[in-house]
Amino acid sequence: IIPIGRWVRREACRQVVEWRQAGVVDETFHISVNLSPRQLVDATLVDNVVQDLKESSLPALALVLEITETALMSDLDAGLARLNELKALGLRLALDDYGTGYSSLSRLADLPIDIIKIDKSFIDRLPSNVEGLALVKSVIDAATTLGMTTVAEGVEKSSQREALDKMGCTSIQGYLFAKPLPGSEAKELLQNLRRHQPEG
Repeated sequence: IIPIGRWVRREACRQVVEWRQAGVVDETFHISVNLSPRQLVDATLVDNVVQDLKESSLPALALVLEITETALMSDLDAGLARLNELKALGLRLALDDYGTGYSSLSRLADLPIDIIKIDKSFIDRLPSNVEGLALVKSVIDAATTLGMTTVAEGVEKSSQREALDKMGCTSIQGYLFAKPLPGSEAKELLQNLRRHQPEG
């Protein structure tokens, strides 16, 4: 997983730089790359990320590294130390699949996390399930209070999108917008989105 993960990260950085240079995306665009539990404890991770950013000329702020709750909680002290090193590089960190692991809302304040990704299992309950609405709203409110942004995962229905928008969710991802695409098709999708973006 170490060499595969590094290849994925380098390709992601390269692709964003290519899209920037072609005018497909602007400087606000960022890309997220998952870190496996094995990668998180790898002693070469931080040095490799520094090198990947340098070789691609991608600013650190344009890269988001995602780690799952379960991976982080398996060795919290070591994981926190590594995340703090990565954070010091200037990139952003996301806690993926939030709600399925062991961390509590109170523990969020101790994590060097910028983005909370709300797991699809919670989003699936929206908008009709009252308990689901309350759970998602509590995560969004806590994240907002802590200065973090939120991403709802696995959004497939317009009704879910509307409910999340009302609750103040920062970003939404899922099949409602697009399924996984190769780079060439993703480029076309991004270009279409920019063409239909309102002025100002």
